[in-house]
Order: sequence, then structure tokens, then C-alpha cells
Amino acid sequence: MKKKEKIIAIVLVIFLFLFWYFTNSRTKDAKTINTDSEVYSDFEINNAIFSAKLYFALNFKNCRLIDIGYAGDESVVAAQEWAKDFHAGKVIILTSSFETDDKRGDGSLMPDKVYEGWQWIMVKRFGFLWLHKTHGYG
Repeated sequence: MKKKEKIIAIVLVIFLFLFWYFTNSRTKDAKTINTDSEVYSDFEINNAIFSAKLYFALNFKNCRLIDIGYAGDESVVAAQEWAKDFHAGKVIILTSSFETDDKRGDGSLMPDKVYEGWQWIMVKRFGFLWLHKTHGYG
């Protein structure tokens, strides 16, 4: 990675951290489910979870994240298919549970409902930063 790209990546991570810090009321109490992996390092998994939490905090209004974690190494085959679809080098699949309030979340969700097994498809960029690509039920 060139020096300019590294600086941009570092600034982006700092910006994302600060933005998440000020918008994390919907994610701060979420339990992180620890899953061992022979494919991804703990650092990769935690960065992917951080990015998914950031996306959730910014886009899932009137919702509260309950838990989130790596889907497990059994999801690697599906992740490889997503990587082909997105022309990405590396993809990780996370799963989570969240609840909506009586305002139906963002309007497309059912009110007062717990969604379990919600998947997050995260694509690796800049060598270490995971970005949200899509989400939903698998």
C-alpha cells in the first residue's frame, strides 16, 4: 500500500471511529459472540463487527442491536460466492439479532419484533477495513 493510501485509510478509520462513537446508542450494549476461526484472525473478525455496528447505527433507526458475531467457518463457501459476485478479494459473513421498537425501525420492518439470524456481508478494503455490502436473511 502506498503512503498516500495508508494515510487516507488511517484518516478514514479515525473518522469512522469518531462517527460510531457519537452514534452508537443503538449498538453499545450489543453482545459480541466470539467464534473461533481458522480462516479469519480475531483482528479481522472484530474489524468486520465494528464496521457492521457502524452501518447498523447509521441506518437502522428505531432499532437496537442485541448481538453480533462471525457466522463461523462453515460460512466460508458462501462468503467465497459473495466474493465472486462482488469481485472482492475477501468477504466475511456475520450474523446478528436486533429488535425494532413500536415505530417499525426504518419503516420496512415489523414493529416490536426481534430479528434473529440476520446476516451481514462485509467486503474487505484497504487491506484491513471491512465495508458493508449487503444484509438480510441468508
